[in-house]
Amino acid sequence: MEKQALKELLKSIKENDYTVPEGVNPYQLSLTMMDNIGDMFVL
Repeated sequence: MEKQALKELLKSIKENDYTVPEGVNPYQLSLTMMDNIGDMFVL
């Protein structure tokens, strides 16, 4: 997942009361986030 796409997904999750959208695997999302730790900017 591109960094910009991840940022947009995380923003949408925040705006929706921290609910992960249907079709998004929370485990896979967490792995993607861990891959980008230290490279992410504050939302």
